[in-house]
Amino acid sequence: TVQAQYTVNKHDIIYMVDGEEYDRISDVAFGTDITLIADPTREGYTFTGWYIDHSCDILWNVEERIIETDMTLYAGWEKLE
Repeated sequence: TVQAQYTVNKHDIIYMVDGEEYDRISDVAFGTDITLIADPTREGYTFTGWYIDHSCDILWNVEERIIETDMTLYAGWEKLE
């Protein structure tokens, strides 16, 4: 008899704020719909969302929160006037 063994792929989501790790969710199973963390705050700025690139050009689509790989998300900011 042949038996198949399966392991669930686990991923990490790292949230970066101003170049430092703000939060981390570890061992997220592939295909999981994650719960969003609380928005960070920064004096003199408005939080504009989580971005998938360090330069904050590509906004992460929070409506599609299904995790399929390790992710690093970057906080975007807009300076208050």
